[in-house]
Amino acid sequence: MASACETGVIIDLGAGSGIVTERLLRSGVDAERILAIELSPCLAAICKQRFPTVTVLTGDARELGRLLERHALGKRVACIVSSLPLRVLPANLVREILLAIKAVLGERGGFLVQYTYAWWRRDPLKQHNFSSFAGQLVLRNCPPAKVQAYLGKG
Repeated sequence: MASACETGVIIDLGAGSGIVTERLLRSGVDAERILAIELSPCLAAICKQRFPTVTVLTGDARELGRLLERHALGKRVACIVSSLPLRVLPANLVREILLAIKAVLGERGGFLVQYTYAWWRRDPLKQHNFSSFAGQLVLRNCPPAKVQAYLGKG
């Protein structure tokens, strides 16, 4: 998966205080390539304070396309890394978020990396026509996490 993310914008969707952003930076991703999006203004402010060279936006995942139009116009998307709790959110909200993600992937390329701590629950991405092509259960994480990469099919 890492080699597939070598060019284009990497979106940290549901960035929180920046745990994934930090790992991306530590792995050698240039700060200019990262676009961190967080719904909570408080958490977005923390993320921006921690990583002043990263573009951090306060925004809703359902508005992903509009956010990219304003802040990454014409740029290819390498991947979207999402920590959104899609397995526990209301179904209508999940549907809107996944439609926005699928539209971005369709227009700008890339794939979705989704990780979850509720890995035993039904996978809403399969229900919304996303196809998993890689994944693993990380038991050493506390709590254990499932990380999967998806392509958004038509």
